[in-house]
Amino acid sequence: MRKIASPGLTGQTETARGGFSCEDKTVKDGPAVQANPLSDISAQNGDTVSVHYLGKFPGGKVFDTSMKAEAVKAGLFSPARDYKPLQVVLGAHQVISGFEEALVGMKVNESKEVMLPPEKAYGKSGRHPMAGKTLQFKLLVTSIKRP
Repeated sequence: MRKIASPGLTGQTETARGGFSCEDKTVKDGPAVQANPLSDISAQNGDTVSVHYLGKFPGGKVFDTSMKAEAVKAGLFSPARDYKPLQVVLGAHQVISGFEEALVGMKVNESKEVMLPPEKAYGKSGRHPMAGKTLQFKLLVTSIKRP
């Protein structure tokens, strides 16, 4: 786990597990903030999970992301969008079922790649433009809040 502090951050960029670009907040000088004792908890129903994601079709074309750098790279950047981790209350059915199921059991700073068949995404058929499509997601949990 990284220690984060205000003075003396290195500010370097590195690729975290799962291929996400993350800013390194390693302490160069100065006091570090204590690690959160809840950082080792696994996400469960009722928790609010903050997650960075990259959504792609099986051929590799990116259709959505919560990360500005990935949006720019994929040609999807919108200045009107606020690029930050998505907050999901597990069990509240706020996102497609496969996305929510993939988050259960994950820990802070854990990354995972999942492939969702249409049944776990937007359905085999229907009016949604993504209906009938298999989707791939790279997920990186940035925080978990217990109710």
